[in-house]
Amino acid sequence: MAGALGQWAGGDPVANHAVTAYTAGNPGAGKVQLRTEQPIPPAAPDRFLTFSVDAAERNCFANHALFEFYLVDGSTAIPTSTTPIEPCANPSTVIGGTARVGLDAPGCASVRFTPPVLVFDAHAHGGRLTAPLVGVGPLAPSDLSCTTQPGLDVDQLLGAVLPGIGSLGVVDTEARGVVDGDGERTATAHARTAGVALLGGLVTADEIRARAAAAEDATGAVTTAGGVELVNLRVNGVPVVNPAVDLTITVPLVATVVVNEQRSLAGGAGVAVNAPRVRLLTGTELVISHARVTLTRPGAPCPTS
Repeated sequence: MAGALGQWAGGDPVANHAVTAYTAGNPGAGKVQLRTEQPIPPAAPDRFLTFSVDAAERNCFANHALFEFYLVDGSTAIPTSTTPIEPCANPSTVIGGTARVGLDAPGCASVRFTPPVLVFDAHAHGGRLTAPLVGVGPLAPSDLSCTTQPGLDVDQLLGAVLPGIGSLGVVDTEARGVVDGDGERTATAHARTAGVALLGGLVTADEIRARAAAAEDATGAVTTAGGVELVNLRVNGVPVVNPAVDLTITVPLVATVVVNEQRSLAGGAGVAVNAPRVRLLTGTELVISHARVTLTRPGAPCPTS
């Protein structure tokens, strides 16, 4: 049958390929023959969609195929024709006993595709210490966790001592999800940590901020942005100003400091920012001013870190 389709189309019957199924007996109505593996988002709302299909069938004396095609919008199946397509009953050409029908747009549907309601996930904290024998934090965490409902969470801490590492001053954090007048969603997270004094003065700062944002447009596509703001950050006595993403500084025999550490989340629908991450040679890790956001489709998992 693939060869008959190729011959009808004016191509090489040997090289032509087709989706083919063999059925013995009547399988019953309403069986799915083929479907898209993943949803196909239109480029914009209010699109007019059409498609065409070429079909061939043998043994038309027996039970034969009745094809019905649908556009699926969420849980709603929208038929594209009023009657089934029957290659045996309405062939345009018969090749070697094979009924073949070429159909240009057997049906079409004008559908308003509404982007799905995206899920907010936003988190921020002022610091987290992870060590082989002790852990501290997250400090002053703000969380808007995996919800379709907009909201705001804030927290503050007046200061913290990190055993064997140093101290932090005032910490302020915020996690927010908003919906604008057009129904478009934005998730943001901010963390501000003041008075940073670590490793006996090897890492100091008057203030360190991390920010992350994820925003959707009218089509449901998500864009992200992240960054840091540093006030008088010094690593091993050297000022750090306007750092590139993932700037890595080595303090010999002590630690590695990654400034403006960023990583993409949820297939590009989110971003995580650590203003600095400090990795000691002893295995201890410290993150100061962390912000993380995603806007994910319903049913998709929200990142856990």
